[in-house]
Amino acid sequence: MRCALYDSGEGVELKEKLLNNHTLEAVLSMPDELFYNSNVGTNTCIMVTKAKEKHPKNYKTYFGYWKDDGFYKKRTSGRADYDHTWNQIKNYWLENYRNRDEVVEHSVKKSIKPTDEWCVEQYMTTDYKELNEELMRTLVLNYLSFCVSRGKFIAIKDFINENKKLKLDTETWKDFEVGKLFDVTLGKAIHKNTIKDFSKTNKKEFIPYVTRTTKNNGVELYVHNSKIDTDKYMKGNAITIGAEGFKAFYQEETFITGNKVNILRNDKLNLKIALFLNSVLNLEIEKKFGYGRGLVQKRIEKLSIKLPVDSDGKPDWKFMEDFILSLDYE
Repeated sequence: MRCALYDSGEGVELKEKLLNNHTLEAVLSMPDELFYNSNVGTNTCIMVTKAKEKHPKNYKTYFGYWKDDGFYKKRTSGRADYDHTWNQIKNYWLENYRNRDEVVEHSVKKSIKPTDEWCVEQYMTTDYKELNEELMRTLVLNYLSFCVSRGKFIAIKDFINENKKLKLDTETWKDFEVGKLFDVTLGKAIHKNTIKDFSKTNKKEFIPYVTRTTKNNGVELYVHNSKIDTDKYMKGNAITIGAEGFKAFYQEETFITGNKVNILRNDKLNLKIALFLNSVLNLEIEKKFGYGRGLVQKRIEKLSIKLPVDSDGKPDWKFMEDFILSLDYE
């Protein structure tokens, strides 16, 4: 019943029919590899219904993130409970379900409509305690390593100065919808098999080709700029996120894209702010999206993220920039 999870035409019709005849008690998102060797992109769930009782108005359905069951694969054998953790995990899941507890990054209760997505990833709360200095420092250093690999040593300059130390206090942050903060567009796809003149490393007169890869700042290779129509060029100073790459990267210079690359822009964006934002975006993306639930433009626009705020309750862009510079990069 995969189509019923989402908001496509067929799914909406099925969900409307279900709610008119039955009560949707729960939807439980199961492990991605529950069925070993199943097709990539299959998002398995369990749907619990109370038969022949119409779904009450404003009734809250329980959504559970039942992804980590303790099972994993080994090279010489299939998916199994090698560490003997399944019974403990199972008991926790069942107790949580019986009590309808709402737990950060595990379960939530929501009243739903046929046009909504019926999966916990759409609604569950992210634990921002996981956002720490080490995580953000690593992201910055990865970006700077990418710059150095391209011979852009100047990028390091602002990060080697000693700056005033700042602290994260995520409990005071507020929720913002990505689509209301950014102009979200899709890159003009250039398929790799059409590219003839390219290089694996950066060269003069070559332009970065950004794809859904999670490595090398999202840059898969470099293409000679004479081989690409200028109407395919994407201006720099933008954040890119592959619909099936699930990592946010900052692109400083003009670039081109492969298939399904989302681009985020606003007039506040610069390198430091983008690096701060990418840490937040990656935290939100990690558990909410996967090959069974791609990060398409519509979902990015609806994605809620927490950000520090100024005295007017608006995103504190200055703090984001200053915080990135305050980290110790020794």
